[in-house]
Amino acid sequence: MERNRIKRLSSLSLVLLLFSMSHWSWGQEKEPDLKKEVEVVKPYEPSVSGAYKINEIPQIRHQDTEKPIFDYQIKSTPVFTKFHVEAVQPARMVDEPGPEQRLGLLRLGVGNYNSPYGEVFLNAGSGRTTFGTHFKHLSSHGKVRLRNSDQVKAPASDNQAELFVNHFFRDSISLKGNLFFNRKGFRYYGYPGPEVDDETKQQTMPFWNKKQAVSAGGFDLKLDGSNRQGDRYEAGLAYQYYTSATGQKGSLARVGGQLKKDFELFEGKLDAYLNIEGTDSVYSENSEVFTERGKVVLEVHPAVTFGTDLAALTLGINSYTTLDADKVENVMLTPNIKASFSPVKNWITLFGGVDGYLQQNHYLAVFDENPYVNPYHNVKNAKYRYILTGGFRGRMTNNLNYRFQADYSSIRNHHFYILKNRYTRNDIPEDVLITRTNTFDVVYDHVKQLSVGGEIHYAASGMMDFLLKGTYHSYDTQSQAEAWQLPGMEASAHVQFKPDGPFTFTADIFYVGERKALIAAELFNEQTNGFDPYPGRTYSWNMDMFLDLNFSIEYEFTEQLSFWTRVNNFSAQKYDRWQGYTGKGVNFLLGLSYSF
Repeated sequence: MERNRIKRLSSLSLVLLLFSMSHWSWGQEKEPDLKKEVEVVKPYEPSVSGAYKINEIPQIRHQDTEKPIFDYQIKSTPVFTKFHVEAVQPARMVDEPGPEQRLGLLRLGVGNYNSPYGEVFLNAGSGRTTFGTHFKHLSSHGKVRLRNSDQVKAPASDNQAELFVNHFFRDSISLKGNLFFNRKGFRYYGYPGPEVDDETKQQTMPFWNKKQAVSAGGFDLKLDGSNRQGDRYEAGLAYQYYTSATGQKGSLARVGGQLKKDFELFEGKLDAYLNIEGTDSVYSENSEVFTERGKVVLEVHPAVTFGTDLAALTLGINSYTTLDADKVENVMLTPNIKASFSPVKNWITLFGGVDGYLQQNHYLAVFDENPYVNPYHNVKNAKYRYILTGGFRGRMTNNLNYRFQADYSSIRNHHFYILKNRYTRNDIPEDVLITRTNTFDVVYDHVKQLSVGGEIHYAASGMMDFLLKGTYHSYDTQSQAEAWQLPGMEASAHVQFKPDGPFTFTADIFYVGERKALIAAELFNEQTNGFDPYPGRTYSWNMDMFLDLNFSIEYEFTEQLSFWTRVNNFSAQKYDRWQGYTGKGVNFLLGLSYSF
């Protein structure tokens, strides 16, 4: 019955969406990157969350080191997935192959923790049609020593396969698409507190050492172009289907578009997207049973932008209408107002505004954020009712760019990850621990968040590249005692040095400040046959700050062949990315790259 209702709601929403627009766009637009030349005046374009996957034709480069992504926009997503430094960074994806594009790139490596690595990119085609493929395997099979000194097996694997296609119909119209499949596997290997024996783990931890693997496959298409009047449009369609080893199955679909039109005094813009999500075998808080989850979210983002060489002003509205099997949620409306002014052209730009959005916490998004969450989770969407932003950006010299920004937001249904233990008394005064969880439950709160950060980027003639970033966070929670597992401070530094000769040196440093973690407790109630909060066994943990140091060296033997090594956490810091899940110690890969 619920599934049929979702289908009817989806069909109705799709009809309304198609009726409301004649041109579409697809994708997520980002703030200018300091690695590029600073654009002093740039009309703000709303960032739309939930774009599941858009990739482009891979461009094969002999050496390309990705820098850590740092986003000053306030979001509820914790930072730790981006601090999980992968041993080898693949070639970067860009729109079109360059004139010196090679046919392919092969990268092979092996490291400690029994870690094989392989990755291959292939490009083909010419003229108006080009295509490429990408395959990757990276796995590890060693043990990890937890902070309580327990040495546990912690295997993990990451497999990817992708096919990219670009076709240019004429100069102003192009079609891009890809097919993809990825699979990530691991075990629930961690737990907090003192070390316990294997028999106790099996008796009290339902997910102890269980295998988990999430596989997802699908496609996406993107059409963009312009007409003779200069109007620009984009349209997109994406779909993926996923399964997990713990029994969850689901799908995600997204269709939408964007139309931009220049008028005499301003530029008009209209974005619209329809997101459809369905997942089974998840827990429903309303009915307290395991059931299906279905949601439809319709987004519409109209805006106008007025601009000159020195100033720009965007006025718009973000609207979200969510329909699910239980109810029709209230329509969410947020302002989209952005302004910028350059008192000294090309050197400094002041900017500010107010924005908001609906964070759509579909199953795969939560899994990517924290893979050790309870696999039966059903995380609510978070409402960023407003985000006040102000700051300045620019450049000090031709080689030195900067950006400083402050954000203050109001968030409803901000989710936090906690662990939860369960007790019973069994007719004796002392309580008895019956369930020690090592997968994370979710609690919610209304949060006011302040983030203040900055970044500086220096690049010198291809020889030196330096990027320094840092952000301070403050959380004002309403019902929770702390912003569980979120840091008050985070920072990163990246430096790449390529002197004359065959060597390239790269170093990355990541800092995460102290965090608070919660282990909640519940006591069995015989009268209700349920569990009640148990404050006497609920306590918080202090999670220490950590500094993750990484470096790599590449030796270019010939124009086609190079040898490299990548060492992660070479300071051997023992820290938990998530409470109880200690990361690897010093780990490295040795390998070679061959372009052909």
